[in-house]
Amino acid sequence: MQLPIVKDSDETSEKGVNLVGTAIADLGHIFRENERRDFGIDGQIEIVTDSQDKRYASGRLVAVQIKSGTSYFAQETEDCFIHYCSLAHANYWLGHSLPVVVILCNTISGTCYWAQVTATSVQKTDHGAKVKVPKGNALEFASNALVAMAAASTDNDQDPIQSTYEILLNESYEVKASTEELGVLCGEILRSFQRNEKVKINVSFELEALVARESDVIKSTVRPTLEQRGRLLELEGMYDWFQAKRSHLERGIMMLLNENLICSIYLASNKQNDAALALRSFVEHYIFHRVQPTFLNGLNLDSFPGDLTINPVAKIQLNEEEKKLFFDEHSLGDCGTPLTFPGYFFSDLSGRLMLSRGLPAAVTALLFFADKSGLRDKQLASNIATSLSDWRLGLS
Repeated sequence: MQLPIVKDSDETSEKGVNLVGTAIADLGHIFRENERRDFGIDGQIEIVTDSQDKRYASGRLVAVQIKSGTSYFAQETEDCFIHYCSLAHANYWLGHSLPVVVILCNTISGTCYWAQVTATSVQKTDHGAKVKVPKGNALEFASNALVAMAAASTDNDQDPIQSTYEILLNESYEVKASTEELGVLCGEILRSFQRNEKVKINVSFELEALVARESDVIKSTVRPTLEQRGRLLELEGMYDWFQAKRSHLERGIMMLLNENLICSIYLASNKQNDAALALRSFVEHYIFHRVQPTFLNGLNLDSFPGDLTINPVAKIQLNEEEKKLFFDEHSLGDCGTPLTFPGYFFSDLSGRLMLSRGLPAAVTALLFFADKSGLRDKQLASNIATSLSDWRLGLS
């Protein structure tokens, strides 16, 4: 005769819930298990208060995720147990309207340990996230902590886990990563944006470390010479340059890969090599080509959304080979005269010209326009009515 099978995991989960319920009751509070579908919350703790020999249900709640079994204690450090979870669950807990605690239950010893889920207790990993559960946080002694976190739960809107990506520029101020490495990195960044993760781009310079070391040597000199003092001024100027360029480069890369004005139109999530080319070209354009024309026999174009006096102007420079390609694509022969009339648009830059010349120039123009106008980068799309693809394109 066939009968339903009772799995060990079911018994272990039930034992863990019972352990938590008993511990919370012993603390004088109320534990309620979720009996319906949940997405990472197994129950709630309601704080009970005492006043004039009477006990009151306070209405202040703490959400609970319970993990039962000895397997959850396998990963540990000297002072913490490590609980691994999905990034989706971590973000769900961080954004929950209630404070959330993860409770690990050892169903053999009957001991439970807890940790509140916060931006500091959770860390992103290569395959998800992890929560540090201190070994000193025995649930049987958690009453005061639970009361405090429930009292502070009026606003639990915490930021999601931040994904940080590092981009190093070599001594020639070019992106050091290989084409393949940069392609994978751009794919990871685009994926993070798709998942609505908080993204941080860190740009660093190889020369920065050398500048810092040389500065430290001079600063440690008891009586620096006049030459050393002059050199220190130069080094500090270089450091200021690094800081200023880093800020713009990080903002530009964020804009390139996330801004609705650009990414959603030109850089699909599965086109990571296109994104890599655009990113590398943006760095090159911003550092070397944005100030003055570089290619003597090339073509200098302006692209803009409307009135030149108030809107950003993208300074697009094509070398001689790119100029010929553009002329051939649009049957211009050897004459650029048609470009003096408003008949061409930003979208007429196709393929590699768009990625390596058009987008880098547009991002640079938008950065300086945002600074000049006092706009946040995320406000650009709503403050520039014309879609980037419809920006006018003509001779500079």
